[in-house]
Amino acid sequence: MRIQNTLLIIFALSGLALCFDSQYCLNEGLSNKDCGWYTNCLENAYSCGSDGYPVGYGFKYCSRFVEKYNNFSAPAKKWIDGTLSCLKTSLKDTLVNKSKYTCDNVKKIAFDSHPKCYVENGFCELFTKADIQEIYSTILSLTSVYQFMDFLSLQSIKQVTVVAYECLQSKL
Repeated sequence: MRIQNTLLIIFALSGLALCFDSQYCLNEGLSNKDCGWYTNCLENAYSCGSDGYPVGYGFKYCSRFVEKYNNFSAPAKKWIDGTLSCLKTSLKDTLVNKSKYTCDNVKKIAFDSHPKCYVENGFCELFTKADIQEIYSTILSLTSVYQFMDFLSLQSIKQVTVVAYECLQSKL
C-alpha cells in the first residue's frame, strides 16, 4: 500500500509539472510579447475564469497591443515592449508562491502594477517628447486598443489618475 501511495504522489507531482512549465512561466514568458503567458501560466495556476484578471484583462489587452503593435511609433513600441514585460514580471511572485494568493490578490497586484509599469517604461514621454503629429498618432493607436467602458471602473480611474500625476510630477 505504501508503494502505491508513493507512486500515486509521484504521478500527481509529475502531472503538475507538465501543467506548469516553470522555465517558460518564470523566465522566458516574462520577457516577450507572448500573451499566452496569461492563460498558460497565470490562468492555469489560478483558474480565475473568463472574467478574472488573467484572461479577462491581462490576456485581452496584451493580445490587443500585440495585434495593433505595427500601428504604433518606434517610441511607443519600446513602451509597449517594456510594459508588457513589466506587467508579467510584477505577477511572477504569484506563481512562485501560489499558496499565498487568490484570484482577487492577483487582480489587485496586477492593477497596482499598471501605473508603475506604464511610467517606468516611458508612457509620459510619449506625450512630452514627441511632436503633435506623433502624439495624435499615439492617441489614435491607444484608442484602437482600449475600450471606453474599461475606463469607467474605480480601479481604472485610480490608475489613470496615478499615471497622470506621475507624468505631471516628472514635468515639474
